[in-house]
This record gives sequence, C-alpha cells and structure tokens, in this order.
Amino acid sequence: MLLQYARALGLGGDLERSQEVLRELVRAGEPVRTEAAAFRAVVARLLGHIDDAAALLTAQLHGDLPPHAEGKLHVELAAIGALREDGDATARHAERALTLLDADRPALAAAARSLRAFGALYGGDVAAARGHAAAATELVDATTNSALRPHVELIGPLAWVHLQLGDGVAAARQLHRAADVVESGRGSSAVPYLLVVRAALETRLGRLAAAVELAEEAMAAARRMGSVEMLAMAEAVSLRPLLWTTGPAGAITVAERLAATDRPRSRMWWRVAQTSLAIARLAAGEPEACLRIVSGPEASWPAGPPTAVPRDVLRAVALATSGDLDAADRYAQRAGALAEATDLAYETGCAGYARAYVAARARRFAEAAAHAEAAATHLAAARTPVEEALARHLAGLAYARGGRAARARAAFGQAEEAYEACGATWLRAVLDRHRAAAPARARRDAGTPATGAAALSAREREIAELVRAGLTNQEIASRLFLSRRTVESHLSRVFAKLGVRSRTAMAGRFTADFPAE
Repeated sequence: MLLQYARALGLGGDLERSQEVLRELVRAGEPVRTEAAAFRAVVARLLGHIDDAAALLTAQLHGDLPPHAEGKLHVELAAIGALREDGDATARHAERALTLLDADRPALAAAARSLRAFGALYGGDVAAARGHAAAATELVDATTNSALRPHVELIGPLAWVHLQLGDGVAAARQLHRAADVVESGRGSSAVPYLLVVRAALETRLGRLAAAVELAEEAMAAARRMGSVEMLAMAEAVSLRPLLWTTGPAGAITVAERLAATDRPRSRMWWRVAQTSLAIARLAAGEPEACLRIVSGPEASWPAGPPTAVPRDVLRAVALATSGDLDAADRYAQRAGALAEATDLAYETGCAGYARAYVAARARRFAEAAAHAEAAATHLAAARTPVEEALARHLAGLAYARGGRAARARAAFGQAEEAYEACGATWLRAVLDRHRAAAPARARRDAGTPATGAAALSAREREIAELVRAGLTNQEIASRLFLSRRTVESHLSRVFAKLGVRSRTAMAGRFTADFPAE
C-alpha cells in the first residue's frame, strides 16, 4: 500500500512527499524493496539528483532478481546514461534491458528501444538510430494507454530522437500520444518534461510563440512539483525562441542564471543551454565568448551530429567573425563532411550556412551566396523555417555585397516573410538594419517594385519550385502541411504574378526568371 501511495504521489507531481514515503520502504521485503528503489531513483532523477539515482539503481542489481525487474532497472540506468551524455552506458543498459524484457512488457521494451536509439544517435551511428527509433515506434503504437502510463515520460526520448533525425511528424505524433496518455489519468510527473520536448519541437518548426508558451507551461508545472531541475530544463529550451523573438540580452541573462546555479544537472540539457548561450553570444557580437563555450577537448562533446555539427558551425562562425578565416574554413569543412556523411538535412544546412558565412567574411560573395542558397534548400527540406530564413538572409547579404541587387532583394524578401510568419521579431529588426546598410545600388533597387519570379513570396516560390519538380497540388499540400485549397490559392497568386495560365507555362517562366548559375 505504501508503494502504491508513493507512486501516486510521484506520478501526481508531489515528488518530495513521494521520496519521504519511499525511504520508509528501504527495509521492505522483495519485490517491494526493489520496486521502491527503482521508483525512488525515478523521483531523484526528476529532481536532478542524477548521481544519487544511478547509485540507487546500481545497488539493486543483484543476481536473484526476476528478469523483468532487472530489465526495468536497466531501462532507468539507460535513461540516466542519456542524461549524462554517456552514449556507451545508454546503449549497454538499453541492450541488456531488451534481452530481459519479454512480450508481456511492451511499454518497457519500447522505452529501452527508444533509449537505444538515443545512444546510437549521440554516438554517431545515425543508421542504427533510425532503425531503433522505428522499432520503438512500432512498440509504442501497439501498447495501450494504461500500459504506457507508468512509463510515459520515456516517450520523450523517442520524440527527441525523431526530431533530431529530421522527422518532425513522427515526433509530433509521439508527443500527442503521450499527451493522450497523461490526460487519460490523473496527471503525471512526466508533464514538465513532455512540455519541454514539445517546446523544442515547436522551436524547430518555427512556431516561436507556441514554443515560448509551452516552455512557460513547463516552468509552471515544474514549480508546482517543486522540481528545480525540470524548471532549469524548461528555461534551457526557452533560450532559442527567446533569442529570435527578443534578442540576445534576455537569452544571455537566463542562460547565465542557469550557469550560476549549475543547472540543469543533466549534462544533455546543460548542453542545450550552453549551445543556445553560444549562439546568443555570437548574436551579441561576442565571438570570443562563444569560442570559450564551445572549446575544450573533443572527448568532452558527444560524437553524434546533433552536438558535433553545431559545435563546429559555431566555431567556424566565431573564428570567421574574429578574422581567423583559415581555422574557420577548417571547422566549416569538417561540419559539412560529418553532416553529409549522416544524410541529415538540418545538420547539412547548418554546415552550409557556416561555409557561406566564412566565404562572405573572405569577400568571396558569389561562393557565399551559392552556399547560403544550398543551405536554405536543405533547411527547407528539414522544415526548419527560421534557420532557412537565416540562410536566405545571409544569401541576401552576399548578393548585395557582390553587386547583385535583384537577387539580394529576392533573398531579403524571402527571409522577411519567414521571420514574420514565425514571429521572429528580433531577427526581422536585424534584417531591416542590414537592408538599410546595403550598398547604394541595392537600396535603390529595393525601392523598385518586384516583378516576375522576384515578386513571389517565400511560400509562393517554394510551391512554384515543387510544381516545377512535378508534384501535384495534393502532394505539395502533404509535404508542406497545408490544405489543398491553400496550395491552390497560393498557385493562383503565382500565376497572376508571373502572367501565366498553366503549370507548364509557370515552370518555364520561373526557370527563365531564376536560371541556375
């Protein structure tokens, strides 16, 4: 009865009281003692006591445990390995759990498979991560809500892996399922964490207001639970949308407050906060501060592309800003090689941005524009509209400084529309300043009404490109998450601006206005 009471307290969010009750079960007989210790470790992890949680779980691993009980302990140890950025430990414990768990426990098996995917991804094995994520998804889909509820928090790593692999649709589906599971019960201690992952997804999809709102909901839920660690995780995930909407000052203030309290204790979420702080420092014109954040031994950062590529991109941009173009180029090239080897559109686009930035700093403007346009294409494929707009913005700068005013105007216009659509207010203000500082020819040209393909908005051009590629209206709607009627409305405006009446004529006019260079 006490164990059930402690579980109810913990799952309901009263973590401190749950810990008190669980301590009373230290000398209980089996299997209550092992189950109480396992749940006590879960509560400790949620409170940010990562080392304590690991010690509690490891102490319970002895030879006379039933397979399913030992498997559950290994799942929890794999989760702790993920939080510590220890890919080897995550993979090892997840694999052991999978050998112990039978078909009667699909929820735990799904959690183990999700964590195995996480370990593979952050260890640099993207193909294995995709395979494990697919297997985990099948298990989750086959499991009832009631069976998932005690382990619903561990849907978070699966959604996170899908997000990092570029499958936002799968990530969103898993998070919706988790929300359904939580709503079918009486609340859950998993709520803040799931809200944090949802905020990360909304940020990646460019829905910045929603991301900020979800982060604030996560903060409020964490405060109700009394979890300083969960509160810090929510603040960490809020940094990127805060930067893009209000500018670097606010993001730096929050990040430095986290650093002063050594939060989050989870190394993974600490890394999220530090990476966003490095970006904010760059945005504030402080490349040396950015370099201090991303410096250190190679072994101190996970080898997988979700961390290794952004690190090298930040190094490249910061070094180029500081004037060390040779070193900047080496890091940009290394980021590109790693991203392309893993075939991840988001990382490939970010690496392309770094190459474009270095080339622009070296005054190789044609090369910079080409890299920026290629980066924007990859980031569009990854469905990350803010990052795509940043690449268009950089392309506009390269075109303007290279004397290609019409191209600059078109790229700036695409960036502007995306910033507006995403609510990236601060980025839009930066764009306005860059436009005002553009060479005189570009400024004069900017006052001339655009015609032909140059008059198309970012969304209209995107749809026109897909039509040119041979996609039907329904296929375009599915790819861009729009209704078919919305696509048809955009196309009618494209036809009007290009002065054509058919898809074939539109494709020909579009190609003529923007030939390959």
